[in-house]
Amino acid sequence: MRDEASPSPASAQATGATVAEASVLERHMQGLIGRLRQRASVPRTLGRYRVHRVLGRGGMGTVYAAHDEELDRPVALKQLHASTSEAQARRLVREAQALAKLSHPNVVQVYEVTRDQGRWLIAMELVEGQTLRAWQATRPGWRRGVEVLLQAGQGLAAAHAAGLVHRDFKPDNCIIDPTGRVRVLDFGLVRDDEETAAPKVDASVVPSAARGAPEATRTGTVLGTPAYMPLEQLTGGRADARSDQFAFCVSLFEAIHGVRPFRGTSRDEMWLERAAERFQPAPADVRVPRRLLRALRRGLAADPEDRWPSMEALLEELRRLVAPRRGRWVAASLVMGVVAAAAMAAGRPREDGCAEGRGALAWGDRDRVRAALSSAGSIGEDTWIRVEPMLDEHAAAWTRAHEQACAFTDGGGASDGVLRLVCLEHQRVELEAVVRVLADADAPVVPRAVDLVDRLPRADECRDDEALRARVAPPVHEAAAVEQARAALIESSVARRAGRAEAARIHLHRARRALAGVGHGPILARLAREEGELLAATGEHATAEAALREAMAHASRARDWDELRRSTQALVLVLGERARSDEALRYRELLMGLAAADPRAEARAHDALARILEAAGQLDQAEAALRRALAIREHALGPEHLAVARTLAALATIHEAEGHRSEAALLRRRAATVGAVALGPEHPFVLALRASP
Repeated sequence: MRDEASPSPASAQATGATVAEASVLERHMQGLIGRLRQRASVPRTLGRYRVHRVLGRGGMGTVYAAHDEELDRPVALKQLHASTSEAQARRLVREAQALAKLSHPNVVQVYEVTRDQGRWLIAMELVEGQTLRAWQATRPGWRRGVEVLLQAGQGLAAAHAAGLVHRDFKPDNCIIDPTGRVRVLDFGLVRDDEETAAPKVDASVVPSAARGAPEATRTGTVLGTPAYMPLEQLTGGRADARSDQFAFCVSLFEAIHGVRPFRGTSRDEMWLERAAERFQPAPADVRVPRRLLRALRRGLAADPEDRWPSMEALLEELRRLVAPRRGRWVAASLVMGVVAAAAMAAGRPREDGCAEGRGALAWGDRDRVRAALSSAGSIGEDTWIRVEPMLDEHAAAWTRAHEQACAFTDGGGASDGVLRLVCLEHQRVELEAVVRVLADADAPVVPRAVDLVDRLPRADECRDDEALRARVAPPVHEAAAVEQARAALIESSVARRAGRAEAARIHLHRARRALAGVGHGPILARLAREEGELLAATGEHATAEAALREAMAHASRARDWDELRRSTQALVLVLGERARSDEALRYRELLMGLAAADPRAEARAHDALARILEAAGQLDQAEAALRRALAIREHALGPEHLAVARTLAALATIHEAEGHRSEAALLRRRAATVGAVALGPEHPFVLALRASP
């Protein structure tokens, strides 16, 4: 007999259902209460911002969708938690202030950092869209994956150019708006280069494989997301731009393969897979070009030194994989026509680039140049003896290169041939500018004449088809203005190097006026760099620094590596003049990576770094840099070139500072001997060397 207190099977089942329903209801109620509490806790206003809703909450603060009442624009407003420590708050504020200086279409813009009732507020661009994580679930294919990730990479590269490192790049930290534009966001772990040194890390966060003991890893002070971390960051070491590059390559690999490149869920497993560079095999249904796989595997190398020299270098390789060739040819052809039109507008009629009589470059004003230089006496006569054959040789090399470009175009290489002709036309403009300055040379210009001619671009640069293809042509509607500005900037550069600052300013003003309303990145980069170099030459180093940083930003966004190298080198020298050698040396890796392909550029980069190292008191390293520059120049230019003499003189200065007077004297004698061959025995450079003990 069943106990009356015992429920029947049916009633027990009903009771169980009731309990289950009550449990579900309880969870729903708790969730509703939580949402109501959150809604009640949302302030109506924060400072001048009207708050609409919560976008997200994190360990450091809450992000709201808000409206800037004063400037009438929507914003994402981050309010730091009241519990945020002062040190954490200072770091986040520094991060936001650094990002506020960075304006790039692929980085979420920071508008303002302010305080309201003792709490820090960071106002940012409000972007609606989906995360890269959600987008890549659609399996976009390798080409589309590269095109989309390129945008995110450009945002990272711009941050690197500004001296910032993200440290937590991943698909969740990129958003794609409805127009397809990608922005990198959540720089919550960003550091400037001064702060990327290894933090103090508890041994428990270092993988046991790295410590040699089979211990499980535990959460510690390493910042970032382990699945996207390189070895150096996973073990609590220094994170730099190459760490971001690794995370970017993990994200791109994941976007096109549907899986990450390395297996592993624990830090030990991740460490071992990365250290061995054991990549997961691609799914059977995924086909990816081998060149793309090679590019990714290089970016995923265990040793940071084995990765791409910079984010920009990696992005350039990816662009080549997806860039249509014909589009570049059409753009270059249009620019070639505009170059000719601009020349005609300037009063120099030009026919078709390969028309009869167009391919010979004979520099004019020979008699005027001889007369102007010779009027300076013996130094001027020595200078003319050296300048005339240099100009003749340059003109002959240009003519040969022009004939080859025309033959190349006629022989079916139309695309590359047109690019070569555009390059050669720009060189013609620069040669003519130098000749005009020499024809009007006064006493201060004469000692600079050999340098002016020696710095002319070489015609063989216009045969580097790969480099020419990488240049970005301006939009057709901006091409005429760009070419007018380019001619003015060439004139400004020549005037500056001739020591004529006022003339350089006039030409800069012409260029700036021509570029009003123009958005072509490469020419804006050159304008800012020329302005910065002129300001530096006249001792205005603070404003020069600002201009050169602007030049770097334009060049980085435009993927103009030559301009980025030039502006970086100029900035390094300006920072040295401002007694900020440590900051200048942070650009060493970027500068050397950009200069590596051109011996002359590499030698100049070593020169610049040697000056900074000398100012920092690192004389051994300064000497090593100059020794490398000397070896490059003796091999590429010959032992009697002017650049060799100047490098020997710089080495003598280092030896003098080290107290090695006999070695310094020997180097000065060598420099004077080479200088006399290159410049003449009466040149001030040679006389100064011989006057030194």
